[in-house]
Amino acid sequence: MTYVTSVERIGYERDVKEGRAEGLEQGSVQTMREAILELLEVRFGITSTTVLAGLACIEDLARLKALLRKTTTVSSLNEFEALLTQSPEDNNE
Repeated sequence: MTYVTSVERIGYERDVKEGRAEGLEQGSVQTMREAILELLEVRFGITSTTVLAGLACIEDLARLKALLRKTTTVSSLNEFEALLTQSPEDNNE
């Protein structure tokens, strides 16, 4: 049996907590992407490869939330695609 010092144990526990937090964040980001895609499909019948690629590049949960809100008000898929190319500050109107 290997002896683990208290410092090693604390470090291990911290790493596990950080890993869980990162995993939860990644799960939230993926869920938000899926919600956006689902809503676009319901509203417009299709999604484009431009949207898929644009959403895949966004890791910021706050930006994805803002885009989800915009998804409910855009009048076309092209309008949503244009939002993906704007800076995040422009999407927070």
